[in-house]
Amino acid sequence: MSAPTPRERFLRFASWLVLGALPILVPLITLERFLASRQDEQLSQLDQRLQQDLSLFRLEVEPREVFLRGFTRLFRRLARADFAPDAVRAAPALIARRLKAQTIAFTPNGQGHPLPWSQPVTRFVVGRLWQDLPTATSAPRHDKMYRALLGPRFLIWDATACHGFPFDIGTGKGEGYLLWRRFREQGGLLSFFPTRPPAFDLVPQALPNLSREGFWAAFDPARRRVVQRGLPPPGWRLGVKQAILRHMESFLGPTHMFRLQRHPEGFWMVRALPWKAADHRPLRQGLWGLALVLLPLVFQAWYRTSRLPLERVSIVPRTILLFGMTVLMPASLLLGMGVASFREQALTLERQAFDEGVARLRTLDHGFERFRERLLAFDRRIRDHPVIAGPDSPRVTRLANRFRARGFASRFESRNVQGELIGCMQTTETTTQYLTSMFAKEVLRRFLGSVIPYENEATRAFSQQVLQSALIGFAGIFDQPDTLLAFDFDRQNTTWYYDVRSPTPDRPLAYMLIIHQTYSLHEAFLKTALGKSMYAFQDRYRRWFPGKPPHPIFAVLAAESLYGRRTARRVIRLPDGRSGLAIAYPSSQMGGYVFTTIADLSSLVRGERQLRRLLAASLALLVLLAVTYASFLAEALITPVKGLADAVAALERRDFTHRLPVRGADEFGTLARAFNHLIEDFGDLDFAREVQRNLLPARPPTLPGYAMLVYNRSATDLGGDYCDTLMTADGRVLLITGDVTGHGISSALVATMAKTTGVLAAREGWPIPRLLESLNRLLFQVFQRKKMMTMVVALLDPRAHTLEWTCVGHPFPIVRRADGHVASLSMVAYPLGARKTLVNKMQMQAIHPGDLVMFYSDGVVEAQNPRGELFGYHRLEQLIASLPADQATCPDRVAAALTTALDAFTAQGTPTDDVTFLLLARQT
Repeated sequence: MSAPTPRERFLRFASWLVLGALPILVPLITLERFLASRQDEQLSQLDQRLQQDLSLFRLEVEPREVFLRGFTRLFRRLARADFAPDAVRAAPALIARRLKAQTIAFTPNGQGHPLPWSQPVTRFVVGRLWQDLPTATSAPRHDKMYRALLGPRFLIWDATACHGFPFDIGTGKGEGYLLWRRFREQGGLLSFFPTRPPAFDLVPQALPNLSREGFWAAFDPARRRVVQRGLPPPGWRLGVKQAILRHMESFLGPTHMFRLQRHPEGFWMVRALPWKAADHRPLRQGLWGLALVLLPLVFQAWYRTSRLPLERVSIVPRTILLFGMTVLMPASLLLGMGVASFREQALTLERQAFDEGVARLRTLDHGFERFRERLLAFDRRIRDHPVIAGPDSPRVTRLANRFRARGFASRFESRNVQGELIGCMQTTETTTQYLTSMFAKEVLRRFLGSVIPYENEATRAFSQQVLQSALIGFAGIFDQPDTLLAFDFDRQNTTWYYDVRSPTPDRPLAYMLIIHQTYSLHEAFLKTALGKSMYAFQDRYRRWFPGKPPHPIFAVLAAESLYGRRTARRVIRLPDGRSGLAIAYPSSQMGGYVFTTIADLSSLVRGERQLRRLLAASLALLVLLAVTYASFLAEALITPVKGLADAVAALERRDFTHRLPVRGADEFGTLARAFNHLIEDFGDLDFAREVQRNLLPARPPTLPGYAMLVYNRSATDLGGDYCDTLMTADGRVLLITGDVTGHGISSALVATMAKTTGVLAAREGWPIPRLLESLNRLLFQVFQRKKMMTMVVALLDPRAHTLEWTCVGHPFPIVRRADGHVASLSMVAYPLGARKTLVNKMQMQAIHPGDLVMFYSDGVVEAQNPRGELFGYHRLEQLIASLPADQATCPDRVAAALTTALDAFTAQGTPTDDVTFLLLARQT
């Protein structure tokens, strides 16, 4: 053999690379990329779930939210019962016990009833407080009682203004809460706790309300406290400590994925869920090692051959190899490359869309600061306006009303050095005007030294109380003139601007106040600042601007952003079918607001379309290669397969003369020879089936006053059921019904033996025991318990109208009397062929006019429906009993009813066993 030329060597190497190396490398690379992308996707989904769980965890341990939620649930429960005393006494403990809240319910007539599970309360003080809350007035001695119970800074005015909302009480701001709510005129619910427990103390009570899956923990490393729920992952404390030191929000442990969030009180909330993805590094290393072993071996075998060794490969591997080379391998390459490219591009574009969306929301948030600067400049221009500073009160009032009409302010007033009004939007005396007048006079006394007398001592005391109030009072703005101040006033969130200046004769203005509704300012800002696909959520009133977003996920993102104080995002599909990235950003300038937007992902859609076009072009190329491949293999594969299909069709037509041509010594030649032998066997089997069909009586004997019918339906070509009616020499009829175990030729052979023995017994006049003993001895000696047969044998005497019968292991016969009563003839015995010696007994049964006797095989009662239920003895007996009297004495009609019921029960399914029965009816 001559040495290969360089061209031949190059062709061999190229063929090895294409047909030997690539089939090994392509699936390996595709599998690795798929596992990596799948793992990243699962990690991202799991991390999002952990974030949501931690937001819920923080909400569950927030004392204010726990208190408000429990109070609301308790109020609704008592309101449904009209705050009846019995309902109060039976009220469940819906407010957290660790809050140590003192709770009292008031019936509609104003009578107070402490809740039995709450902390002890001073009924007199709480009852007095309940009466003073609606009017916001109280006697000085009552104020002392309230402050002793609720804290030294408690004011009745503050509590009245917070009807239905938690109100801060205690020795300092934010240490406890008071919450009250009216029911009708005098009824309602009041609850408070002066000392707020740490959020960590609420963790044991909050954990049972959370999901049972995974692991929860609250970890306080400073005090070495841990509260946990669920099976702790191994080494979780060390992992959490390392994550805290490295400032990691999440990390992946050996079995769980962890996420941490620091609570404002200093402890860490930990959430972990099992991560079931196994480490694929050993699998990848093993695959690469196998590839490194196979590639040299395949190369060596391929290099030694002079041509492609496809002729030496059998047809099945040859077909798989060619199909894989022309279709599957390029498809795997293109799919893997396309998916990887698209994923990388999609992630990049999504990050760009997220950054652009966050930049828009951050610009919107900073825009409110500039809006406040413009508002402050506008208020200062009003202050410096010559009309405002002048003495003409009507002109001042008209100008101020113009400002109000244009929505710039909700209240305006200017005063002279004595505190007298120069201009005001409202002239009627209201509580708001009284409070602003009192504040103005205190400011003038302090900054300009004005001598403005108090009306009386009560007014002086009330003025000092209001100025000292931490919630409704003016303590927070008293020393800050000439700036914008956020202030909760008159149960509303407002923005104040006031200033003080020394008056002159022509400019008597000494004090000016402008009150803006903060909500109106926010709304005015959002109307002009919100761009397309941008929304704002206000937490206090639960309102969206400019309207509700087009997807419910925005509410979830807003809550997550508010409680987590971080940017949240989700990929969503809008109602119009477009894909978008929903982004939520907590405002740093507008308290309680969250800005949301939808980043357009049309670029991702365009990239997906480009990828689809690429895959479509690749698919067209693959189809062309497949057609070429099919044309090459048509002669070698399709023609023999078509001949085989024609042969199978001939077999279905029971044409046992059809033969396949034998062409060559390959698999098709072997298959043709095997098929020809098989069709010869089928011819013999068809003859055996014809012989078995002749075992059944063509027509039962005709007896005066009796009607008989034999029915058989085999589950296979050769069944194991046998049924016969044989006349004896003395005019009696031998009735036989039997069932051989199994199916096929061996069972048909046993049935033939039973037929032969039965014919001999009827001709010789054998008694039934002799017939059974002979057949049992024959089966036991020949088959050695490998084949057994159950049987019912009966001898009908038409003259005496009696039926002598016996049963060996067969389903019990059924007798239906003329009155419709159905009974089974029970007899327990071993089947034929089970034991060497047969033990059986005989019974005599009288046959009355109108009686029906049924012998049947187990295929009747064991017929199954699609759900796997059996037809059963009960349904069979019910069917026989439900037949009308005239139908019960007609075997043809009985057989039709029974076969119809079986077909309906099995839904015309394939029978699992032979169905055979014999009907004997005595005419009336």
